[in-house]
Amino acid sequence: MIISCTYGKKAKGTGTEGVFLAVLDPKGKLVNYKKGYYPFPKEELGKDEDYETPNLKVRDVVVDDDGGIFISCEEYSAVTTTYSDSRGRIQTRTTYYYNDIPGVKISAAGSGAP
Repeated sequence: MIISCTYGKKAKGTGTEGVFLAVLDPKGKLVNYKKGYYPFPKEELGKDEDYETPNLKVRDVVVDDDGGIFISCEEYSAVTTTYSDSRGRIQTRTTYYYNDIPGVKISAAGSGAP
């Protein structure tokens, strides 16, 4: 089983520095898969050194026949608003905003590129 998620430097932030790949070994221990951590190149993001992509989630992981992996991610945020309608009933609405969709291609040898 391949496990993929995003990671960031700031423990309390929602920013993403890159993607992480791992597998469960036969003993149930989580171990790095290929190189494990794949940071996004800063020049691709067009931001400063400390920038982390906000609210990025892994959406799909595809394993190619040659052993390479493609990971698609999506940047999104949700805003929940609670209000009272004209009859005094409390209403809650969540609006989702979708932005960039970055992808990462990792070769069978373990080298990665966004």
